[in-house]
Amino acid sequence: MSGYFIGIDIGATHCRVKCCDTDKKNSYITDKQLFKRFDTVREEIDYNVCSRIDWYIKNHGLSINNLKGIGIAVPALFDRNTGELMGWPNNPKWENINLKSIIEEKYSVPVIIEEDANSAAYGEYAQGSATGMENIIYITVSTGIGSGLILDGNLYIGHHGFAGEIGHIVIEEGGTECTCGKKGCFQALASGPAILKRYRSLKNDDRNYTLEEVFKSMEKGEKQALQCMEEVSGYLMKMIHFLVMLLDIECVVLGGGVVISNDYIFSNLLRKLREYEFYGRLVEVRKAKLGDDSGVEGILGLIYNKLEPVSI
Repeated sequence: MSGYFIGIDIGATHCRVKCCDTDKKNSYITDKQLFKRFDTVREEIDYNVCSRIDWYIKNHGLSINNLKGIGIAVPALFDRNTGELMGWPNNPKWENINLKSIIEEKYSVPVIIEEDANSAAYGEYAQGSATGMENIIYITVSTGIGSGLILDGNLYIGHHGFAGEIGHIVIEEGGTECTCGKKGCFQALASGPAILKRYRSLKNDDRNYTLEEVFKSMEKGEKQALQCMEEVSGYLMKMIHFLVMLLDIECVVLGGGVVISNDYIFSNLLRKLREYEFYGRLVEVRKAKLGDDSGVEGILGLIYNKLEPVSI
């Protein structure tokens, strides 16, 4: 083997690791493990990043000497010049940590950092639901809501590198308070936690329901569950309409547990799509073909494309 790249997608609940050869002749499976919390950020990095990489290399009979680069997808804002994490709402211990430097120092190879939704967008663009298209947006609906843009065949990051933060666009003035402090943010209305909060409100019940319970209630035709899902699909379609009208994209790819595991929301979106007028624009709405592996496939593709010419 001439060399290989490692990609790792760090999520709020799981970490996924995968590798590819520099010649892309061998395909390796994705390793998925629960994200484990510790008292210190260095313990969390050592366990969730370093030990996962080390295990993957050993388990697949790879040589550390042939490792050419590492790509890391993170659910956080980061400084693109330094690799320092600037904001991770679900795990503030990682803020102000230079993850890029830590991993480069340990493995002595180039490291790139990318936001997780951007990575997933690239994964779906390169080998998923949007293969062959040049202008797409990937929207993930899970614990939070984020998006990644591919415009004219390139990952679009914006002037400051923070493009795609649609979760904190206010779409309902005076609506539910968001974790960011504003009211009526998209994320506060359509994310997994938002669904549970709305469902409890409709049921007038403070019980700790799970999304699986809400989905099952919806399948049984329960009025509150159906109303909750109708509202969520409405908010999603409203955001999709904004984006299509603004960017004239050709495809919207939807990922994240809320959409992937619930056919009702997706089919309801397709129905609502026909109710909107796009003035001659043709747009498709598709589920993420790569599922939860969109992010790790995307970051692996990004590190490959950045370093493969240098590595051969």
